[in-house]
Amino acid sequence: MKTARSPIMLFVLLALASFTALVGCGSAATNVEGTGEGTSGSEVPTGPPPSFLPAQHRVLAKLDMARVRRSPVAADVESAIAGQAMWQELTGGSGIQPVQELDAMVVASEALYADRRVAVLRYVGNEAMIRDRLLQMSVARSLPMTWSETDGFAVSTLPVALVVPHSVVLTAAHEIVICPTDDVARIAAVARDHALRRGASADLILEPSLTFAAQELATADIRDRLPAYQGYPVPPDAMRINVMEDDASHTLFVYIHADFTNDADAQAALQFVQANAAQYAGHFLVRSAGLSRPLEVLAGTRTGTGIDIQTNLTPDETRRALGAAALLQMMSSNRQ
Repeated sequence: MKTARSPIMLFVLLALASFTALVGCGSAATNVEGTGEGTSGSEVPTGPPPSFLPAQHRVLAKLDMARVRRSPVAADVESAIAGQAMWQELTGGSGIQPVQELDAMVVASEALYADRRVAVLRYVGNEAMIRDRLLQMSVARSLPMTWSETDGFAVSTLPVALVVPHSVVLTAAHEIVICPTDDVARIAAVARDHALRRGASADLILEPSLTFAAQELATADIRDRLPAYQGYPVPPDAMRINVMEDDASHTLFVYIHADFTNDADAQAALQFVQANAAQYAGHFLVRSAGLSRPLEVLAGTRTGTGIDIQTNLTPDETRRALGAAALLQMMSSNRQ
């Protein structure tokens, strides 16, 4: 079996794509209405609320962590996210528990692989908890951390050695934004706009990207061309992944839409997916792991230059898929 690029990882573990994107390089972008600079005055703004996300973002991923917390696989997802190398790089030493302490996560960037990201997080604790987590990171990493104020909002340097320095802005009760340090003024202006609209309703969520549709667990949008690999079809120009959860059974329904440059590339990709799904469904390791069924029920169609793929995973299959992903990551790390 191949490693992280294997179809088994791509199509059995589709539910993990959004989770990985959130703690890794991100995954694509939806157009969010109202991405203006916000308001710094005292008048109550009108029109749609602006977004913390940069207007030019091409990659966005979001996860309803409160929904994950109600799932029977909550502990497994917690462990899977905490074990991700990128999550450890960005939050290691903080002691934060992603599923237990966060209600929602949104990450956006200007490209699939970028040094600049904006993350919006809803958390269950208070400001003291965030300050304590940052202090723990600072001590664990022996990196300096300073607090200041911009437009009335508390701002701290993020104690992580990144190519582009990032800061944490406490934008509201139970909400923080992590952004490039040179973008703090814009974030504060948007936070001021939201505060004026919110008034006394301290828990009102005004960030447009933090809204979730019914049963939506995770979404990843990529409007940046995916990397090409030898032996694989031409990658799509854009891709959207939606993971929905049935409230009663907690079954995950995974939907993927991918757009290609031409009909031939789309057809080649669909045939590749279908052939590999059938092949890996019968693979001994896949069958022994109890993960054949999601590949057997995988369905794909093509309409012009676009393809649509869907499958589903029961809670037990999701748990097994998380374990397989962790094992493959561990094997990949050992090879490095």
